[in-house]
Amino acid sequence: MARNLSQSQAVAVELVASTAAARAAANDAYIDSIIAARVAGAPASVIAEAAGTSYEAVRKLVEKHASGKFEPTPSGRPRHKEP
Repeated sequence: MARNLSQSQAVAVELVASTAAARAAANDAYIDSIIAARVAGAPASVIAEAAGTSYEAVRKLVEKHASGKFEPTPSGRPRHKEP
């Protein structure tokens, strides 16, 4: 840390940094799981109920984060693109 912090302050700030990293990883997993459920064909309303959020939030999340990650299939359901 660039600033002069006491030992207890440095420990507290390090906890913030590690918690922020864990939160980012959890957020990524949350988004990926919602997108995967939609790709599997689960209705957004059912996903929303499972996630404790609204249908609109699920729809917006998928719209924002799934762009370019999936390709259409003959059935009309999207499928993950290979990296």
